[in-house]
Formats: sequence, C-alpha cells, structure tokens
Amino acid sequence: FTKRFLIVTPGITIKDRLKVLQPTEPRDFNYYDLRGVVPADQRLQLNQAEVHIINYHQFQSRTTAAGKGISANTRKLLLQGKPDQGAFTETPQMVVTRVLDKLGRDKGEIVVFNDEAHHCYQPKDLDEKIDPDMKEANEDARVWFKGLVDIRRYGNKSKDGIKTVYDLSATPFYLKGSGWGEGTIFPWVVSDFGLMDAIESGIVKVPRLPVDDNAQGDMVTYLHLYDQVKDDPAWPRKVSLAAMTAPGTWEPPTALEAALLSLYKSYEAAWDDWEKRLKPLDEPPPVMIVVTPNTLVSKLVYDWIAGYELEHEGETRHIPGKLPLFSNVVNDQPVAIPRTIVVDSKQLESGEGMKDDFKKAAAVEIEAFKQAYRKSNSGADISKLDDTDLLREVMNTVGKKGKLGADVRCVVSVAMLTEGWDANTVTHILGVRAFGSQLLCEQVVGRGLRRRSYATDPESGMFPAEYANVYGIPFSFIPSDKPTDPPKPPEPSIR
Repeated sequence: FTKRFLIVTPGITIKDRLKVLQPTEPRDFNYYDLRGVVPADQRLQLNQAEVHIINYHQFQSRTTAAGKGISANTRKLLLQGKPDQGAFTETPQMVVTRVLDKLGRDKGEIVVFNDEAHHCYQPKDLDEKIDPDMKEANEDARVWFKGLVDIRRYGNKSKDGIKTVYDLSATPFYLKGSGWGEGTIFPWVVSDFGLMDAIESGIVKVPRLPVDDNAQGDMVTYLHLYDQVKDDPAWPRKVSLAAMTAPGTWEPPTALEAALLSLYKSYEAAWDDWEKRLKPLDEPPPVMIVVTPNTLVSKLVYDWIAGYELEHEGETRHIPGKLPLFSNVVNDQPVAIPRTIVVDSKQLESGEGMKDDFKKAAAVEIEAFKQAYRKSNSGADISKLDDTDLLREVMNTVGKKGKLGADVRCVVSVAMLTEGWDANTVTHILGVRAFGSQLLCEQVVGRGLRRRSYATDPESGMFPAEYANVYGIPFSFIPSDKPTDPPKPPEPSIR
C-alpha cells in the first residue's frame, strides 16, 4: 500500500477543481465527506494520505535562482561551452525534487493519476511535416511523459519512485500527427465508455450538425465552414494584432457571416425559451461558443459580434455589435458586465500569464470585469487583482449562478477551449478553424455537451433530450450521419 498520490492535470482549471480530492479540505468541500465516499470509522485514516495536485507545466525546467536576470549571451560566456548542469536551468533531477517536495517528508512509492491523459504519450520520431498545432501537442505530451519518466528514474534512488500510473480520459486515443495511427486507442486502456454510449444513455446533450444543403458542390457549407472561408480575400493572412484593420472596417467572409447569422437566429429561439421557462427560476442564460484559430481572427469576430470603441476627434464612441443579444454596447453605452467575452484558454491554463497581443485584445473586458468584481466584493483592492486570474475566473464561471461569468452569453475562443471548461448552459457552437482530426472535433464539441438538467421525465423515467447545435465542426459521431442517395424503387415482382 502507499499513502502518497500525485495527480497530474492539463491546466490550472482542473488542478483547482480537483482540490475536492484533498482529504484535509473542509467537510463541506471535499468529496469524501460531501458524498459519503469513505465509511465513518475509516475517515480519520484517510487524512494520512498525501495528495499533491499539479498541472503538467510544472515538469518544465525552470530558471534557477542563479540564472534569473542573466541574459542568454552572458550565460554562454560564463559556461564557456560546458553543459549547464543546473547552473542556470534546472536539471531533470532538480525538477523531480521540486515537484515531489510538496508530498512531504515521508518516503515511499507514489501512485500517479493522469487526468485528461490523452495529452500524455511518447510521440514517435516524425519525418513528415506536421502543422504547428500538432507539433505543439506533441511537445506538450513529451513534457508530461518525460516528467513521469524522470520521477521513476530519479525517485527510485530514494524509494520515491512510481508504484502505479492510472490514466483517465474521455478520449483515450492517439492524436493525428503523433506518429501513431490517428484514433488508435491506447494499448493500455482497460475500459472505454465512448461518446455514442453517453449520447444513447442520455447523460450528455445530443450534438446536431448540418448534414446537407442545396449549395453547389459536395461540401456541406456550414459543416465545413473553414474550408469555405480560408481562401476568401476577407480572411486574415496574418495572426498578429499588428495586422488589425481599423475598427469597423472588417467585413467577414460571406459564408462566415451567413453562418453566424443563421446560428444566432437559432440562439434567439433558445433565448426566448429561457426567458419563459428558466429566467424566472434565476437560471443563467444559454451560451454560444465561437472557436477561432488565432488572436487576430478572435478579435475581429469579437468586435463584429459584440461591438467596439471608435476614437473620433478626441471622443470615444461605442459602436454596437451586429448580434443584439451578444452586443456589449446598448444605447451607445457599454453594458456594465460584458455579454460576450474573448478568451485564450491555453494561455490562461498554463499559469504563465497572458501574451501582450491577447492582453490588448481583451483590455476592455478586463477593465469591465474589474469594476464588476469591485461592486460584488466591497472594499476589495482591484489593483492587486491579476488580469490572468480575473479572466480565468470569468471563463470558468460561465453559466454558474452568482459567479462573475454567470451572465456571459457568448464566448469567442482563441483556439479550442481546454478540458475542464464545463459550462452546462452551452446550446450553440461555431467552429471557424481547421479541424485536422475527428478526435479534435470530439474534444471541441464535447465542451458543449454537458447537460443543464438531470431531472427525469415523470412519464418515461428517463432524461429528456437536450441538444447542442453545431456549425463548422466536421464531426462524424455516428457512421450514418451523412446524406445518402434515395433508395432505388423495388424491382417489379414477376410470377
């Protein structure tokens, strides 16, 4: 037996949420007491467990105290061609010591739980060219995998090695570009409950995707949206905000504008239903997600949807967005709490702060939420409020009553929303980026499949169906979700 547990997560959101697994947390917070998981006569023994929860970024080598403030050129001069070996950057052994330091002074083997473990694998050496997203995914997977290998290698010397590793994932498959067959299930999987099982069981929403239209060509326009816009002259060729056009001058590609307007019309119906049935119960509003490929596109789409500021002759004018329910400007004035937000969940989840480009893109909403935070937390000093922590709180509380993000109606995301974002109020998703694999499609669609209600139907005793309407994500979640030719007429019977 062991009493030392290391839980590794893909980001700060899940890391913070899994604090419920700390047995020493208050009784009304930890799951052992809250859900009666452990018999009362054994509960005190559980407090002996040492549980350390980290995000995998902590396996990355950091600059040592001696290396801080020293430029790369100065380091080269001081090293005189010799390897660093911990002088300015941590060695693998130093990383292991830092990570395991929080597991206390007791020695003993460690049980590891990898949450969202499809991000932890050993990529094959790749000869073929892969796109930047796949390359980044491989690098992240390698950091996570190597961190565990180093714990096994260096921890064993003091009997602090790994006893067992348990992987937990809803998508236990190799990604495209990993060097392994795309969608190949990890060979160490012992149990798999797939998305189709979850849909058929009614424990998640049913994704509704376009399967046919009357447009010319073989592609379904709103299913393969990115292919329709990527070569359009209006689609940005650069990714930096330095290439941003003047506010109000960008017109989205025709297919993108039509998709936004079409999905928004469907959202209006969901909004009307919410106002009649759920708003009187103080339930949060429905949410639409727009997934974009980079900061520049996210800012352009955000301004088009939610509105923007325009400087004219020393005065600031507030221009409303094209979609009224999502507009952050009403009657030529900004709303107190933004209805639409722009987020870069990968930056927010790494714990390493925001890049300048994204900070600039989100500047207006950051200031608005600071004021909202000050109103709801009387006496709070907002000067000490970190912008990254603030936006992470907003992002992670979308659809949660009484929280900072409760009234958000639209989320414009730079790249895909990370695991752990579990708003159950999502009714509409629009993807306008490349989706190189079905696994990526499943992960993005999965952000919107959490049910709002688990109350059973009184007549059937089952969960009534809930739906998420999805555009722009070519996800084939059942073999027969493609249009088929009409059947041939039966052959005449001959006697």
